[in-house]
Amino acid sequence: MTETSVVSQDGWTLRVRPGSNHLSPRLLVLLHGWTGNEDVMWIFTRQLPPDYWIISPRGPISAPEGGFGWFLASDAPIPTLLELQPVIKQVMNTIDRWAQSNHVNANPLTLMGFSQGAMLAYAIALLYPRRVSGVAALAGYLPEQWMNSNNKSGLAGKPFYIAHGTQDATVPVSLARQTVQFLEGAGASVTYCESKVGHKLSIGCLHGLVNFFPSLPTPDQGNKP
Repeated sequence: MTETSVVSQDGWTLRVRPGSNHLSPRLLVLLHGWTGNEDVMWIFTRQLPPDYWIISPRGPISAPEGGFGWFLASDAPIPTLLELQPVIKQVMNTIDRWAQSNHVNANPLTLMGFSQGAMLAYAIALLYPRRVSGVAALAGYLPEQWMNSNNKSGLAGKPFYIAHGTQDATVPVSLARQTVQFLEGAGASVTYCESKVGHKLSIGCLHGLVNFFPSLPTPDQGNKP
């Protein structure tokens, strides 16, 4: 397995794994959940295609319980897309500058998020659909207040892999099903895996996740700016 490294870019901490294909590299961005960090998503990457460069940024918010996040996970209302846009811009700009300095194609990029990280992946796909070749959303959901007609236009044909547990006490499975319904109504290409587990990815859904990535477009086939 290719060795990973932890680097600093514009004040952000990133864990990086080089890809095997330097002629047409693809970039996968891992977005951890609440109380996570740049390391926790790495368990999912063992069976992923080796041609992907993988980059995992550490969230900018320190969680009181330990670890990090992308926005406060408390009793406060979920932020609007407008409120999330500054941190998303920072993430995208940091990835772009890192990618440029390492000669990696970051347009389009693939997103994979868990829980709160899955929510952030949905937000990026809504705000920057042309930058995203596909999204794998694990144990997360798309908040209802983010669903409106203004956010649908860029989702047509966009590949999504969504995995959720029916026993998830953190994010009820009904929210994942509602997300699937919205995305399919917007014309997205959705693969949905549901299994009898809690707030985690089942073995069966892991197999589906592994099969999802080879089906995604390569950079020269993907969306243009």
